[in-house]
Formats: sequence, C-alpha cells, structure tokens
Amino acid sequence: MTEENRKILAEITRNMYKATSKAEPKPDPIKAYMPIVFCLNADKREEFYHFAWHNNRIPIMCYRKDSDTPVSEVNKLHTGNMVLMGKCEELWIVSNDPLSPGDKEIIDRAKLRHKKTRYFEYRSDRPDDLYFVEV
Repeated sequence: MTEENRKILAEITRNMYKATSKAEPKPDPIKAYMPIVFCLNADKREEFYHFAWHNNRIPIMCYRKDSDTPVSEVNKLHTGNMVLMGKCEELWIVSNDPLSPGDKEIIDRAKLRHKKTRYFEYRSDRPDDLYFVEV
C-alpha cells in the first residue's frame, strides 16, 4: 500500500468516525412508551383519534352497533368491547350526550378492574375548530 493510499484510508476512517459520533442516540424505550386507551362513545371518532395520539396515547375505539345489527351480533360486540377494554390501561369517555346502559356497564367493569377513567366533552367555537376538554 502506498503512502497516498494510506492517507486516503486514514481520511475515510476519520470521516466515518465523525459521522457515527454525531449520529442521534437511540430513543429511550421508557420515554417512547405510549399507553393504550379505550375510547368509549366518541362521536367525532377521527378528531378524537388525533387528540389521543397527540397526547401520547394509542387509542382503541369501541365497536359501535347500528340500528340494524342483529341481536346475536350485539352480544359479540359487547364481549369484544369488554376484552379490548381489559387490554387497555385507561378508559376515556367522550360524549356530550347521556350514556347508554351498555356504556355504563363498560364503565363499571373498568372501575372493577381499577382502570383510570377520564371524561371528555367536545366543544367548538367555530365549525372548523373542534377541541376536547376534560371534565
């Protein structure tokens, strides 16, 4: 190896060291942790999904039944909601309307499981400006 090649190799090695020493550190897994929240009765689903995400939470929306849902499917939806709620760390209830008996049952089950429960209302000063307030 010639002297010129050694200089080039040394320069490349120095540049590689500079590049790796300035690399961003890996994120701390504790700071990167985002708890999963079960969102109940969210009428403005997409907006509330973004609200939860920006508050460092992973939202799971409850299954909703339609008016034409058969009775056999309603029980499956209710069981699915209970299982999903059990996997989450918090329960967030979002509504400006009264809660249904099924919603109250999910809230009671969350309290039995010692889940943190938070209540939100949505408000809007302008039609394009929707925000959520904890009550």
